Amino acid sequence: MRVLRVLREEKVSSIKVSIIVCTYSIEFLSDTFECISSLTSQNYADKEILLVMDENYELYRLLIDSLPESVNIIINKHPGLSEARNLGIKNATGDIIVFIDDDAVADNNYISNMIKNYEDKNIVGVVGKILPKEKPNYPEELYWIGGFTYKGFPDKRCEVRNVLGCNMSFRKEIFDKVGFFDINLGRVGKNLVTAEETEFCIRVLNSLPGSKIIYDPSVIVYHKVHGYRQTFRYMMRRGYHEGVSKAHIGKLYYNKDGGSKALSTEQTYLRYLLAKAIPARIGNMLVGRDVVYNTKETIALLMVTVSVGFGYIIGRIE
Repeated sequence: MRVLRVLREEKVSSIKVSIIVCTYSIEFLSDTFECISSLTSQNYADKEILLVMDENYELYRLLIDSLPESVNIIINKHPGLSEARNLGIKNATGDIIVFIDDDAVADNNYISNMIKNYEDKNIVGVVGKILPKEKPNYPEELYWIGGFTYKGFPDKRCEVRNVLGCNMSFRKEIFDKVGFFDINLGRVGKNLVTAEETEFCIRVLNSLPGSKIIYDPSVIVYHKVHGYRQTFRYMMRRGYHEGVSKAHIGKLYYNKDGGSKALSTEQTYLRYLLAKAIPARIGNMLVGRDVVYNTKETIALLMVTVSVGFGYIIGRIE
């Protein structure tokens, strides 16, 4: 057994990993330093770190003066998260491409736990668990608003339709086969248009029969809870743009192979909200259990659900 274990570890550690971090603002400088520190201290040796930043001389100077030489800084002249990720992929030399947000911190075993999944040749992508550094002030079912793993998402290792952008990885060869992230989707600065990861994953699964994307809850990052993302205004805007983004996905794949299942994850989540999450809180209110708390959570769930639905309708019309 000891020999088998050693052989297994050698097999995993032979995979080179490229970790891509995208940043664009001095506002997140301290978060970026904390993120990079968590990556350089990983217990996985064969790795490179690529920091892709929007063209910003002041930010570049601060980064180049403070980061270790082992971190490769790449200037992105075309603003936008999808553009930055694609540039990072083109400059990466690893077999596996890992993406983590600049305001997230990786668990000590982040990379090693991630890479173990790729022993299965059919696995082309992995998404891990995204935990908030502190508890947000909205329901766990809405944790996707802050970029966290939300209640209603699977709670054990399993196949999933798509990854979550803060904590994801793919085999590099996949980008050669199906292309890169769609630059017409994804955030630019603080706009809230998303779904580039979802579109890419659907494209991968449709193009490569037999391929699998895995959720592994042992692959953990801790994501910052931003104050501005906890306001009612932001929650409603985020919900609206989520609806618009998913409408674009629905239109894009509606008449293509697998198109009828393009939004199956969202449909399952909506059924969970309407059949379990919201009724459970209403039930608590009716029996007098934590009435104020459950009332606030019910209102938040209903309002965000409505904003997503409104955004979806607008997105379908556009």
